[in-house]
Amino acid sequence: DERRRKKNNMGSGVFKGVDRRSEKQKGMAVGIADVVSCDDCEEEDTTLCKKKPKRSNCEPPTCDSVKMKLSSLEGVSKKLKAKANNPLYSTSIKDILSQPNLVSSIQFNYMIELDWLLDQYPVSYQQLPLILVAGSKDRLDLDTHLNTSKIRLFLAPNLQQYGTHHTKMMLLFFKDSMQIVVHTANLIARDWALKTQGIWTSPHLPRIDKERRQIPMEEVNAMRLPPFAQDLNEYLASYGPSRQNGVTMTAVRERVFSHNFSSIKERLVASVPGYHKNSKLNKFGHMKLRHLLQQHVKGDGGLVTAQCSSIGSLGKNGRTPKGWLGGQFLQSLSTTQSSKKKTPHFRFCYPTVANVRSSLEGYQGGSALPHNIKYKDNHKFLLDEACVWKAKWCGRSKALPHIKTFCRWNTKTCALDWALVGSHNLSKAAWGQLQLKETQLQIRSYELGVFFSPELLGAKLLPLSSLMPSHEETPLMSGDNGDNNSIYLAIPFDIPLVSYAKHKDDMWFWNGVYTKPDTHGVVQLEHGCVKQL
Repeated sequence: DERRRKKNNMGSGVFKGVDRRSEKQKGMAVGIADVVSCDDCEEEDTTLCKKKPKRSNCEPPTCDSVKMKLSSLEGVSKKLKAKANNPLYSTSIKDILSQPNLVSSIQFNYMIELDWLLDQYPVSYQQLPLILVAGSKDRLDLDTHLNTSKIRLFLAPNLQQYGTHHTKMMLLFFKDSMQIVVHTANLIARDWALKTQGIWTSPHLPRIDKERRQIPMEEVNAMRLPPFAQDLNEYLASYGPSRQNGVTMTAVRERVFSHNFSSIKERLVASVPGYHKNSKLNKFGHMKLRHLLQQHVKGDGGLVTAQCSSIGSLGKNGRTPKGWLGGQFLQSLSTTQSSKKKTPHFRFCYPTVANVRSSLEGYQGGSALPHNIKYKDNHKFLLDEACVWKAKWCGRSKALPHIKTFCRWNTKTCALDWALVGSHNLSKAAWGQLQLKETQLQIRSYELGVFFSPELLGAKLLPLSSLMPSHEETPLMSGDNGDNNSIYLAIPFDIPLVSYAKHKDDMWFWNGVYTKPDTHGVVQLEHGCVKQL
């Protein structure tokens, strides 16, 4: 995922720290202060929920009832800033890392700018112990002016060819508690300032025994862990017992599971590299998602949506039952508790060329949307079900999506039967591919996402956009009517969806040629090279 970012040095030193780009590249960089945004003028389709559900005269939604938020933006215009950064559904990395009584943290990620990351912590926290878990040093910029004596690097083992350590997670340890944050952003400036990202934060989890900072693995293994904790334990165990720079995942697990996880109702869907079979067949990837849908979803709404920031090779059979997408993957997404399985419609939300050209970043932002033009012919089938990126309700139509969401919708009520938010893109490497007559699942990458369903949460599950006032320029505030028996997710794209056919535009390919200037007067030439006009 996102290999071209390394090639063009998009993620390294753009805003802070060492900038290794050429003078020519520096001149084309999109700075936060340079960004100008404008509103969209797009016609809507009728793919999903023509009318918003009626709002009842209930208690307004609170921050606690919004279980998945979006990252705040720095690059939007003043006109959109109040809407984009409404605290009801947005938060910043500085907000997350500035909570009182932090004593140490662990950051799992794909790309890291260390100098920028440390700058997001308060000055008083910048010398606290920090563990970085990543897949390759090639994706890390570890230059910093700060003391790094308490920073440890742990490189994930067992990565397969074409696989990445793509998980985005924070483990934050406080004086008497811990918090888990699963999100979709790389730890680089551009991702948090200019892109649409998703963030889930757990409640603060109290320590089981205040006298013990860690619980030996023998005791952890003997404990009856809550389901979320079991998911997390299986994921962390996949890093193995090895010691690197004084760090072992065994010690991390001993510290994590010294806390009480009973307050978390959601579940985790993880991917870890390897060949999973027998009792582990349903532990990871899309087979784990299929298992959770069988156990915890009754709804059989008529539409499944997939929204992501990267597309791998889907093969010539693609959408047909013989293909990975049309066969095993959509079979997993269509699963419910019901024995009478209904096949839902499928829609795929992915930026068009116009979306990228008119975005806050222009064509440079397209470097974070890896979809190779060599797959154009094989992926033509996607166009029939593809929908443009449009997020006016939350002020993010110009902030390209790096968030990944997979959802099933009741098309009459606009309620969600389930949702998954995390790092998984649309690829076999991320979700896994069944082999050997579906007795084995091969996964190439580390991934992590949070799974939501009404059955797990004990409440209706709704997109927060369903509460938007009819006047689109008015941001949703905490005084608007909500439902005190509902949980809300800030699913960013607008409903109804807008099909490519209605929009009359082409799907974005990151190494395509685009000669119409973008918002910064830049064109894209062969091999994804950008040029200032």
